Amino acid sequence: MVGTLLLGIVKMFYCWITAMFASYQDDVIAGLANKGYMVGPIDINGKVIHDTDPYSASIVMGIKVYRDQPIVIDDLYDDLISILTQIKAKFYSVIISEAAMATWSSANFTFPPTNETKRTPSPDTNLN
Repeated sequence: MVGTLLLGIVKMFYCWITAMFASYQDDVIAGLANKGYMVGPIDINGKVIHDTDPYSASIVMGIKVYRDQPIVIDDLYDDLISILTQIKAKFYSVIISEAAMATWSSANFTFPPTNETKRTPSPDTNLN
């Protein structure tokens, strides 16, 4: 019974967000901090963004989220989706896990190089 009550309630989770732009990183981290979470990189080298090609169609943010009191995974998920929605992020997936051992990759296809700044979101031109 105790195991059932504690399921999904721990002090640290690992999050992988596959998104279009690296520029989301600061807003996601600030949003989580504003909600009372402490955030750090998962990568052993201290990188939050895993990106192997400057023209990749995606990036992967790998972060660990923790705090002094227990975190309910559903609450963390709701907070993370809320932040991504508020910043109008374009994302492919959000994975939250208790497991630290993992590996990840961004998209296996790229966009051709252009004269534009790489992976900079275009402004919303729909004014209706």
